[in-house]
Amino acid sequence: KIMHDYATCVAKREPRRVNAILLMDYRTPEYKKEMDALISLRQGCLGFGKLRMGGLLLPGALAEAKFEADFGARSSEDLFPADWSRNPVQALSDSDAMAYCVVRTAPDAARKVISTDVASGEEAEAIKQVTPVLPGCLAPGGTAKMNKPALRSLLALALYRSAKHFEPNAGVARVGGE
Repeated sequence: KIMHDYATCVAKREPRRVNAILLMDYRTPEYKKEMDALISLRQGCLGFGKLRMGGLLLPGALAEAKFEADFGARSSEDLFPADWSRNPVQALSDSDAMAYCVVRTAPDAARKVISTDVASGEEAEAIKQVTPVLPGCLAPGGTAKMNKPALRSLLALALYRSAKHFEPNAGVARVGGE
């Protein structure tokens, strides 16, 4: 909960910077540098103390905040095309591919997961709605083991990146530029 509140605050205070970072290739040193710089700013969002977080959880929480702010009022039908094959979203890993597949196959179920309170009974129920889709979204012969926060983060990132990908006149904002 604290991390999600922090991410929402940062996303509100630095929307373009957060957008640019979320659309970067997370495997690059530049991404790590920009994410570290964003975290170090604190933006008056944390108060005192330190917040420790895993590599996927903060970007996922930022993606949730940005998705809600930028796309939350729009329907899945308005955000995503019926046929993704004409302009596919590039997955950077097997986990990405799985998450994009879930968003493509069951966008409303994926949205339900990130609309719930973290670690709530509602979240657990929403994840149950996504679970039947997962086997069909794995690489042939593949398996996936992840906890609920990781799945939530992957879905949030896939939802946000997909919505940005299919946005008319989509362009990547420059990091640090407003």
